[in-house]
Order: sequence, then C-alpha cells, then structure tokens
Amino acid sequence: MKTRNVKKIISSGLGLTGLILFQSMQPATKLNASFLSLETSQTIKTEAFDILKNKCNVCHKTRNPFKVFNINNMNRYALKIENQVFELKRMPKGNKISLSEKEKETLKAWIKSIN
Repeated sequence: MKTRNVKKIISSGLGLTGLILFQSMQPATKLNASFLSLETSQTIKTEAFDILKNKCNVCHKTRNPFKVFNINNMNRYALKIENQVFELKRMPKGNKISLSEKEKETLKAWIKSIN
C-alpha cells in the first residue's frame, strides 16, 4: 500500500479502522496467499491423518506397532506411504480395508503438499 494512501486515510479521520478496511479491500498479496496455502495444507494434513488413523492404524497397532501414525510423525513416513500405497500397491493389506478414490486423492494431495 502506498504511503500517501495511508496518510489520506489517517488524515480523513478514519484512523486505524479505516486503514484496516482499506487493507481488506486490497487484492490478495503473497502473504495472504501463503497463509491460505498454509491453511489448506493443514486441512489436507488433517484429512490425510483421519485416513491413516481409520484405515492404516487399525492394523499397524497390532501388526506393526512401531509405525503407528500420528499427526506429529506422519510427514516422516510420507514417502514410504507413497511407495507402499501407490507404487507397490501393497497397502492396505487384505480385503477388509480399502481406500476410496477420494481417500487416495487426499493422500496424494497431502504427500504433494510436503514435498
């Protein structure tokens, strides 16, 4: 925002409220875009975690307890998940649990967001 526009707003008596309103009317900046992409990636991560929790941890808890996913460690396993689920198609195992196309797309979007 240009300095003279700020001076006009302040001198017009609108003060900080006017400045905030004026700023909110401005086009999205890189900072706003970064915030939105951060918010979006957090949403994708949360959705991906729900899938890992409901579709993967059910077996991992008993069969592979050292690789139970949580919100803090899941990014560390992203490349392995990509390999096992999408490249080798080994996971999820068995016929009881499968991933829908939407769940697969969510996992792919999460993996892409951290790479």
